[in-house]
Amino acid sequence: MKKLILLFIVISIGYTSDQRINALGQNVVFWPDDDDIVTVFPHMTEGLSDNIFQVSNVNQNQHPSVKYYFGKKIKYGIILQDKSDAFGFYIATKNIGGRFSFDFDYESLDTTYSHYSEAGIDTTFTGQSVTPSIYVNAQIGWEFFKDVQVGLRYSTTTQSHTGDINLLIGDKHHLYSNIYFPNDSLNLNIGYTYFNSHSEEIVGTKVSALYAFGSEFVWSDVTKGNFGGSEDANYTMIGLNIPITLALEANVKDWLQFRAGLTKSWSVRRIYGKYTIQDGELVGLHNINNSMKIFDNDINAIYGLGLNYGRLTIDICINESIFTNPIQKVTGFKELGATSSATITYSW
Repeated sequence: MKKLILLFIVISIGYTSDQRINALGQNVVFWPDDDDIVTVFPHMTEGLSDNIFQVSNVNQNQHPSVKYYFGKKIKYGIILQDKSDAFGFYIATKNIGGRFSFDFDYESLDTTYSHYSEAGIDTTFTGQSVTPSIYVNAQIGWEFFKDVQVGLRYSTTTQSHTGDINLLIGDKHHLYSNIYFPNDSLNLNIGYTYFNSHSEEIVGTKVSALYAFGSEFVWSDVTKGNFGGSEDANYTMIGLNIPITLALEANVKDWLQFRAGLTKSWSVRRIYGKYTIQDGELVGLHNINNSMKIFDNDINAIYGLGLNYGRLTIDICINESIFTNPIQKVTGFKELGATSSATITYSW
């Protein structure tokens, strides 16, 4: 059985790689004992061993990502990743920590027009140019009060700026806000999530179950400037997202864990503004005031395996698409899919 699992790992790594969290609801805040928690709260080093070397994103379409953490009372880290966060470093103590990364690249700038349809806000690309781009990402985290963790992040590129605020209160409450403003719009998200987990031993197998639910307010204001040399075409969208998450992690063997994560959400949207779209292109200005629309979004199911060989751990994330032609995908004749992934970690 071990040989079969190891064969599957070798084949999977040839395609893609990712993190354990993706198979457990895709929100690291729900699992603060995981070493990846430092990507949101850089000071939370409890989940880190003295030394960690980790490789992920090994993919025929991507470059691998490498992380190396070291140190005891003061934790240091070096981050090498594809595209954004191309090079970065990390430093933290138990109560305060920070991450900084940057990249210089060339990126495509798109000329876009946005419009509203029954499926949401569609975007039509009408032009493209290439320009040098500098990416900078800075994060800081600290323990504000006892059991209140704070994480702040700011990143900027040629096209956009992003800011995040995360609060973790105890081990059940997550408050967050995100502001994103590319060159022609302003987007704001504010949300709250309650989550809880329970562990129990069933027939000699340790099972951990988690559920989470919350609500998120979203607001977006978009301007496509100077249509016809006079007025701007613009719209404003307001809405509410209601997400839920269910996750399960079971120790099938001492060396093997099975994971499953289900996410589901409902969205409410209302949009109003001034624009007219015909055949996907902006052709004039017209006042609109659409009624409220409700969207029942699809269930997203992701599964995973965790293999623990002492200092070496391998986490595999498998998208549900693997169940379509699984033999061909496992043997390499078909791609596993963009969200099927694996992460290799060595700690000492």
